[in-house]
Amino acid sequence: MTPDYSYQQNAIDSICKKYKVEPKSKSLLVIPTGGGKTLTAIRAVNKMLSNGTLQTTDRVYWVVHSVALCNQTQQVLLDNINWGKFVNALEDCHPNLGNVIQVKMLTDATQNHVIDKPKLVIIDEAHHSAAPSYQSFFNPNYGVLGLTATPTRNDDYALDYDDIVYSITTRELINHNVIIKPIIHSHKTSQVINVTSLNDEGASKFDFLARNQFIASKVFQNRKMYKKAILYVRTREHAKNLCQMLNDYNNRMGNDYEHIGYILGGDENIQGTTNDAYLKYFKKRESALVVNCGVLTEGFDDPSIDTVIMVVPTNSIIYYLQCIGRAIRTPQNNAANKAFVVEFEDDMPNIHYRIDNKWLFADISDVLEPQVIEKSFDQLSNYDQVLKDLLSEFQKEQKTLRPHNLGEEDIEKTNLLFYNPSKDMREDAWQYIYMHPENTSSYAGIFNALSFEVSKKLKDFKINNVNWLFEEKYAFDDPDQLFQRTNIKTAIEYAYEEKSKKEKVRRLKYFIFHKNDSIPQDFQDFIKECKNETSLLSEYEQMKESDMVSVIKIPLTLGGFEGVYLDQNATSFCKNYVSNIQSIKENEEWPLWPQAIFSQNHALANVPIPQRQLQALPNIIALQLKDYIFNL
Repeated sequence: MTPDYSYQQNAIDSICKKYKVEPKSKSLLVIPTGGGKTLTAIRAVNKMLSNGTLQTTDRVYWVVHSVALCNQTQQVLLDNINWGKFVNALEDCHPNLGNVIQVKMLTDATQNHVIDKPKLVIIDEAHHSAAPSYQSFFNPNYGVLGLTATPTRNDDYALDYDDIVYSITTRELINHNVIIKPIIHSHKTSQVINVTSLNDEGASKFDFLARNQFIASKVFQNRKMYKKAILYVRTREHAKNLCQMLNDYNNRMGNDYEHIGYILGGDENIQGTTNDAYLKYFKKRESALVVNCGVLTEGFDDPSIDTVIMVVPTNSIIYYLQCIGRAIRTPQNNAANKAFVVEFEDDMPNIHYRIDNKWLFADISDVLEPQVIEKSFDQLSNYDQVLKDLLSEFQKEQKTLRPHNLGEEDIEKTNLLFYNPSKDMREDAWQYIYMHPENTSSYAGIFNALSFEVSKKLKDFKINNVNWLFEEKYAFDDPDQLFQRTNIKTAIEYAYEEKSKKEKVRRLKYFIFHKNDSIPQDFQDFIKECKNETSLLSEYEQMKESDMVSVIKIPLTLGGFEGVYLDQNATSFCKNYVSNIQSIKENEEWPLWPQAIFSQNHALANVPIPQRQLQALPNIIALQLKDYIFNL
C-alpha cells in the first residue's frame, strides 16, 4: 500500500502557525523514528521562508550531538530534489534554504559560540536537551524547536519546552503505511536476574553463559526469519561474549549467516577497522548479525535490516523506540515487507518498571509509567465480552462500548484507559476512557500533554487551573466529553508523586487489544497448562512460517509445563527419546531405571534441545502423558 505522508503537512502547518504567532516559543515536534521528523522540520523552515515568517537574512541553527546526525541532516538538505514522494509540485525548495539552515555540532555551538542571534534553534534528538550543555540555547530572545521520537526524557530532568506543537504515534505511522507493523517475538529465558537498576552496572548481570546460549539458540532457531539483525546489549564485554557464542553456533550450523560481528563506541569492532568502514561492510551483507553496544541508535539507517533483538531490557522508551526504528523503516525499502522485534524476558523481582513490546502500539506517553496490559480476543462478540469483563473488574456498568460503525479491522486500534483519582485508590473511584480511531488522537493528546505538563514541575501543575489548561493553553478537543477534567488532572498528579518516589504506578492502566482468531482452538487448549502460554500464542504464526513442526509440553519441577516449539529433527529426537524411556520402564526393574536413563543420556550425540529440557523428558512417562506433542 502507498504510504500516506499527509500528517507531515499537518505538522508543518502547526509549526508555521506557532512561530508566526509566537516566534520565541520553545516547542516540541514529536514524530517517531521512520516518520521523517528531519524532513518535516526542514520543510517547515522552507515554508516559513516562503510565507515571510523567516527572512533570507535570518539564521536557523540546527544543533546535533553526533557526526552521524550531522551527516544525515546535511544529506536531507541536499536531497531536496527527491521531495516529490512527500510533497506536491507546488512546494519548491527555497533557493536560500541551504544558507538559512546551518547545521552545527553541539560541541562547536557551545565551545566556539557560533550561536549568534539566530531566529530559531532546532535541536535534533531533543530528549538530550535536559543536559546542562544545552541550556544556553534556551534563550528568551529566540525560538527553539525540539525534534524527538517521544516527549519523555531519559534522565531525571524535565525537558525545558513550553508545549508540544505536533505529535503522532508509532501506531498512527503504521496505519499511514509509513513504517512496517513489526512482528513481535517474546522469549522467556527462565532466568532470575537480581538487579535493582537497568543502568550499565545492572546490565552486566545479564551477561552469563546459560543466558547467552539460550539467546543464540533462539536466534538460530529462527534464522530463516531473522535474516539481518542488530542485537542490542548494554556493556562492551557482553557484546564480545555474545558475538563469540553466536559465531560458535554459526560454525556448528553450517555458517548460515554470512557474517557475525560486534560494534562498540570509540571505533572498536570485530574487524579492527573504523566503525564507518565496518558499517559499510555490514550493509553489503545479505545475512548477518551484529551485536551493538552504544552505537546503532541515532543516525544509522540500513534498509536491509529486518530484525531488532533486545537482548537486555530497558526502562527508557526513547532508547527502545530508537532501537526498533532500525528495522521498521518504510515498507518500500523492505523487500520482504516484514520486520521482527525480539525480546528476551527474565524474571526481575526487584525491577518495578521496564519497557516491553506493548509500547510499540501504545498511543500514550510513558512519562508517568502507566501499566500497558494486552487483552486478546477471537471475534467481535468475544471482544465485546472482553470489554464488559474489564468494566466489571473495575466496578463499572457493563455495557457495549464499541460504536456500531467500528468494524473488525479497527478493533486492534482501540484502547481502554482506566485512571483512579482517589489518593487511597478506592475501588469505586476508577474512571475510564474508551479510545477508538475516531477519538484516539484527541484523548491520547490530552493525556500526553498533561503528562508532559506535570513532569515539568508538579507545584506549578497543581496551581494551574484545569479549565485554563483545557481551554486556553492547549485548546483540547474533547469530542465525546469523556474526560472529567479535575479527576484526570488529579490522577496524573498522584501518579507523578508515586513515580517520583520510585513506587509502581497502579492508578493508570492502559489496555490494548490483540486479535488471535488465526490460532486454532485445539492448539490453545493444548497449551493452557503451559506457564509460557502467552509467549507461545504470540509466536504461533511466525513458528508456522519457520522450520517448526510441533510443540512439546515439558513438565516443570513445581507443576505445570513449559511449551517448546520444535523443528523436525528435534521432534523426532523427543519422540524417540520418550519411547525409549517407556521401554526402560516396561523392561527394567525400577531400581535400575536411573542407571538405564543415565546410560542412554551418556550415549547421545547432537542433542537438539537444551540439557534442562532433556532431563525433564522422563517426567512425561512418570506423569503418563499421552498427548505431549502437538503437530502444527
